[in-house]
Parts: sequence; C-alpha cells; structure tokens
Amino acid sequence: MPNRPSILFLDFDGVLLDSADETATTAWRGGRRIWPGEWTGDAAPRWLILAFRRLRPLLHTGYEAFGLLRLAWMKGEKMSSRLEPDPDNQRQAAELLRETGLSRERLTEIFGSTRDCWLQLDFDGWMNANRFYPGVVAALRRRLQHSPESLYILTTKQQRFVLALASRCGLALHPSRVFGLDTGKSKRQHLSELCPEPRQSGQSMHFVEDRLPTLLEVGEDENLGELQLHLAEWGYATGEHIGQATRHPRIDRMSLPRFIELLAPVS
Repeated sequence: MPNRPSILFLDFDGVLLDSADETATTAWRGGRRIWPGEWTGDAAPRWLILAFRRLRPLLHTGYEAFGLLRLAWMKGEKMSSRLEPDPDNQRQAAELLRETGLSRERLTEIFGSTRDCWLQLDFDGWMNANRFYPGVVAALRRRLQHSPESLYILTTKQQRFVLALASRCGLALHPSRVFGLDTGKSKRQHLSELCPEPRQSGQSMHFVEDRLPTLLEVGEDENLGELQLHLAEWGYATGEHIGQATRHPRIDRMSLPRFIELLAPVS
C-alpha cells in the first residue's frame, strides 16, 4: 500500500510568494486616497519601495502597509535607509494609521479595492510585481497533481488575490483549500478546525510560516501538539526571529531547498 502524503498548511506571502514590491505599490496607490496631494503618480519612488522592504517583516495584514510606507515617507530618503523592523517602528506605523481616523475595516477596503483596480486595469503589471520563490511553482504543481487534498493555504491575503496569482501560474488551487483574510478567523483557529481529521488518519501535519509570532501562538495550543511547526527563513523573518526559532523546542528552521523537498509528493 503506498504511503499517504503528509498534510501541509502553508502561509502564502513570505513562504510561496515575495509580494513586497506589489504590496508597497498598492499601499502607495491607495495612500493617495488617504493623504491626497502628498502622494502623486502610480509609482512610488524606488527608495521608498526599498525602505518598505526593510520594514516588511512587521506586516501582518495588507492594510498595515499604509502605516509602514507612511513611516518611511516621513523619515525621508536619507533616514529611511536606516529603518529596521523593530517594535518602535511598528508602534510608530500603527500610530500613523490611528491618526488617519479610519477604521481597520475602511483601511482594509481601501487596500483591497486599490489592488482590485490594479488587477483589472493592468493584470500583467500586477502579476509582474509579485514573484514566487525559486522552485516553488514547479513543486506545488507536482504536489497538486498528485494529492490536491493534502495542501491548504492559510493567509492574511484576501482569497481572490491568491487564486488569481495561482491561476496565472497554472496552479489548480481549489477555493475550498484557501483560507484568507475574508474568513475573519486566525490561522490558529483554522488549524484547530482542520487538523483533527488528518490526525485521525495517521498522517503527519506541517505548518510552514515566515512569521514567528504566529508560530508561537499556534505552538501554545495543546490541541495542535502533533502539528510540526516550521519557520521559513527565506521569507520575511528577521534574523532575531530566526535565532529565536533555533532555540525553540517545537519550531524547526526551514530552508527553501528543504521546503521544496517537503512539497514533493509521496510515491
């Protein structure tokens, strides 16, 4: 009897996809509605995109990019090159969002509708601003052809954007396997709901994520004790978080080559 494939729960941005440039550009375009007259033109200055990349590890949900990009903008080109993804900058970015007077829901709507507009008017440009990490698409395609039921995507990205990116690359992700921001649930909640069935079948379960706080939260759930936790060190994880993961008894530091191996279907 052939071996049953392991069950994989995968984050999207920072594990499968590098979306930093697209996220920064969407934040810039949406930010023109929040700070009209200050931000003009479709393209953010290149120095600002690079500054956002430095702060990207602080991002949890898309709309927070407004605050991070605004922080870099206010620091200016010279000072922004010194920005680091530390708690102080995270607090400053959050305060800049509070100062807008806009709710989380409204900021999320602005971010999502801005991305929708870009996708509809310039699909190729939007696609080209995203890139899958090397080897990921081919490995995912093989996995999905062999055992599509063994893979779930858990992301703070809205589901429709994940499906659009996957479809363009020939990845047959079924909507029922993609749990995005739209659900209103945390990754821990999704894992609690999805894990019992694989556990009963005797299959190993893996959660691959590039955000250490998320892994720590999942690791505290006693009901998820059989879930193997992996920190993607090729994504947006900081050096500090990679060091913490190395010392954590439950969290495995995973390289991109090892991740490609994990994706390989069981023969």
